[in-house]
Amino acid sequence: MQYEYIVQKEGYKAKICIEVGVYNYSSLSYRMSRLEVLPKGKRKWVTLGETIRDDYSYRKLDFDGRSEFAKERYLKYVTWEDICAAVDYAYEQIKPNYNEIDFRVI
Repeated sequence: MQYEYIVQKEGYKAKICIEVGVYNYSSLSYRMSRLEVLPKGKRKWVTLGETIRDDYSYRKLDFDGRSEFAKERYLKYVTWEDICAAVDYAYEQIKPNYNEIDFRVI
């Protein structure tokens, strides 16, 4: 499942997209899948992933290097606290509500 968290910054808005899922049959994982920026006075969101993939210095890196490169680029637009707040928001959305358990006979 994917959750979007919008952060208001000076001069732009940032939309942090967090994917929540079970990857490789392990525990629940949170993955920052996308970061979009809306510059002030514009109507169209700019996806940073597209600009990162167009950079040759990104494409020549291995898997771990690409992850670190993307992290450095993302942190130019949002803070680590913003990313943690987005993960907390995603957690709050999937957290079970024990008062809404539905009992059925199948």
